[in-house]
Amino acid sequence: MKLLSLKASNIFSIGYIELDLKNRGLLLVKGWSEDEKNENGAGKSSICNKSLCWGLYGKTVGGVKGDRVINRHTKGDTYVEIEFCAGAFKYRLRRTRSPANLSLFLLSDNGSEDISYKTEKQTQEVLDNITGRTFKTFIQTEFFGQGRPQSFFDLTPADQQATINSILPIERLADYEIQASTARKKVNEYRDKRLQRSIAQFNASIKTLEFNIGGAKTNSRSWEDNHTKSIRKLEKDIKFKEDSQANLEDDINILQIEIKNIEPVDSILKNITKLENEKEIKETELNKIYELRRQWSNYFENLNKDIQQLYNSLDDCQVCDQSVPKDKVKKIIEELEKKKEDFGPAGDSIILCDKQAGVLEEEITKINNEINLFKEEVKTSLTEEAKQTKIKNQIQKLREKDISAEIKWMEESLSKLKKEENPHFSTVLSFTTQLQETESKLALLKEEDLKWEKEEKDLTFWEKAFKSDIKTLLLERACPFLEERTNTYLKQLGNSQISAHFSADKTLASGDAKRQFNVTVRSDTGGAEYDLLSGGEQQMVKFAVGLALADLAQSQASGSSDFIVLDEPFENLSPKNSESVVAFLNSELSKRKSTIFLVTNEPHLQSIIPQSITVVKSKGVSYIEGYQST
Repeated sequence: MKLLSLKASNIFSIGYIELDLKNRGLLLVKGWSEDEKNENGAGKSSICNKSLCWGLYGKTVGGVKGDRVINRHTKGDTYVEIEFCAGAFKYRLRRTRSPANLSLFLLSDNGSEDISYKTEKQTQEVLDNITGRTFKTFIQTEFFGQGRPQSFFDLTPADQQATINSILPIERLADYEIQASTARKKVNEYRDKRLQRSIAQFNASIKTLEFNIGGAKTNSRSWEDNHTKSIRKLEKDIKFKEDSQANLEDDINILQIEIKNIEPVDSILKNITKLENEKEIKETELNKIYELRRQWSNYFENLNKDIQQLYNSLDDCQVCDQSVPKDKVKKIIEELEKKKEDFGPAGDSIILCDKQAGVLEEEITKINNEINLFKEEVKTSLTEEAKQTKIKNQIQKLREKDISAEIKWMEESLSKLKKEENPHFSTVLSFTTQLQETESKLALLKEEDLKWEKEEKDLTFWEKAFKSDIKTLLLERACPFLEERTNTYLKQLGNSQISAHFSADKTLASGDAKRQFNVTVRSDTGGAEYDLLSGGEQQMVKFAVGLALADLAQSQASGSSDFIVLDEPFENLSPKNSESVVAFLNSELSKRKSTIFLVTNEPHLQSIIPQSITVVKSKGVSYIEGYQST
């Protein structure tokens, strides 16, 4: 932070002042009180100490705040306005009383932007973040002299460490710890109240769905079993009906064959007539054969008789007892024998006729038998017609028992039954789909929970780190820095015989180390500890440690400060030490600080400080007379 200007009105002893603070270097602030006619009580501290500190933090180094800061000798608004730079940005703050208010503006070439918050506390937090200073760090690093309630060595080790913590980003670490803890608790609450509860609910839903799926599958299997049994039973019934239908048709076919096998009377009579005609033909042929046989038999009988008579005639005639001419008779016999030979043996012709007659007689007998059979059928024809009628009636009754339509209906029912879908399958599918979706959601929740679990572990790690680990590390690294800077400043201030040692651990009488901030000071020519040093030596140590703390703050990115206030810092100092301090301010500190307020009434110092301003108080009101160069 670099101061640019200071305006103050009606505050402490001040009436109204405007002070340009840009690159003022070492600025001696001296005073004169017309009311007291001496240099004390002029209002020097009101300008460089009280108004500046109150403007920045709402209270003085000594803790004065509220309406106690209002100048009762003047009228008008009470305020302090400070312009400063922090980093690359330029700001203006304005703090007022009656009413109490803190305003903060971001300045640019285009004007100003109000960046104040609703409450003074919130705006103060923003201001502290911008300047990198709190009230506690300011009074230990940028302010030295009267009015400070306690110096660094007046603090307990715990308060000393707290001061360093406030300079280091440890206080921010505390904020980070709180943020990490708050975030961890929120993550934990989110996991417990939402994720874990949702995971438990999804697990319960999954168990319910698995139970429902099990029940639905059981119902599905039961339905499938019953459905299969129904199909098999219907197929069996159809097979039985088809067999019955086949048997029925077989019975009808048999009866129909029986009907066909029953010949009508007309047909039988026609057969009888036909057979009788055949018989008549056969008998005619037989009679012809009989006649032919008779003729052959008579012919051969007569021929044999004639031949025998001729043979007998060779003897004397029996009648006339005369002799027959034998040659003639022999000739006739030869002719007759030859004739007999020409016609073949007489037995063959007769045997042939007998054979042909036997065949015809058998055929006629067969025809007679057939005729007799047909005649018997004719006798029973009326009974056969009654049987035919009865068979037709039986066929009719069997046809009335026709179950083909029933079989067709059963087959249609079977087809429908086979096409039936398992009604529980859709339920199983629905539950399974819900289960898969629920498991997918659960997987996502578990994945998210793992992510937040890791986040919670990380936050727990950082919570612990911000709470102790990093703080310890920062403090351990700050101690060598503070020790080196303090001892360097003591040398530059002409007190190289004094040395300081900073440690994050304290060695106990037992020899054991205790985690506790500790600073020890000793002089090679004097006291072995701080309390044994002279007042002047203690004053120089305080100043050196203060400058080291300021350097520590300067080393922080947001802790850079370009000014310092020394309010009557030479108490208990010899003139030599005072001059050493001024020489140090001119040669060393002015290189790093653009504005150094040195409030003092020491006349011997005014000649060695080139720039000064004089604060004059008259009738209870202080103002700046101007500054002069010597």
